Amino acid sequence: MKKILMLIFGLFLINNLNSQTYVPFPLDSAEWNCLFWHQWSANDIVLINTSYLLKGDTLLKGKQYKKVHFVDGNPPQYIGGLREDESKNIYFFPFFYTVQGTPGIFVFPNDTSEHLLYTFNNLEIGMILPINEGTTVISVEGIDSIFLGNSYRKRYTISQQGLFGYDYWIEGIGSAKDLLVPYSYEFEWQYYTLCFTDTTTYYINTPNGADSCRYSLP
Repeated sequence: MKKILMLIFGLFLINNLNSQTYVPFPLDSAEWNCLFWHQWSANDIVLINTSYLLKGDTLLKGKQYKKVHFVDGNPPQYIGGLREDESKNIYFFPFFYTVQGTPGIFVFPNDTSEHLLYTFNNLEIGMILPINEGTTVISVEGIDSIFLGNSYRKRYTISQQGLFGYDYWIEGIGSAKDLLVPYSYEFEWQYYTLCFTDTTTYYINTPNGADSCRYSLP
């Protein structure tokens, strides 16, 4: 009887995951508030709060993109275009092949074409994703859901070579580390997506687990 109940519960979870409505990336304005944590030594920690702003349209090689701006306390700087296709693939067309002004290291193969940033197209556990191939290996390690606002979104546990621990990709938001992290790595630093805002603010991930869009040490 116990085994039958567990089987029914498992089938319910699978059905619930499969029946969820896909949440696409934002089509208008949005903001990712992030944290760059760099620990030079035990007592020398640098914390930099940054943001990515999605606002405005641009046409690149005949395709429509949303403009992405980077903010670190200075005026917003345009860094590239973001778009999603009908197959749940999210592309980034960088303005520079090395993204300028960001405290982390983000390197793209070139600045003359778009690059696959995320895919949410029929992901399954064990899949190796065709993202930043030749530089890193990105694979799907788990699939579950996260409750944000008043609904559930699919969340994927991601293993990426060069990152400390697992990353988590959330439908309609992206990485729990940094919007552009599939083209970066962690060494003496770590990335955190603190919160995401479109029409509602969703708290994602902080070093101490607190709900905040900004982070600082006393």
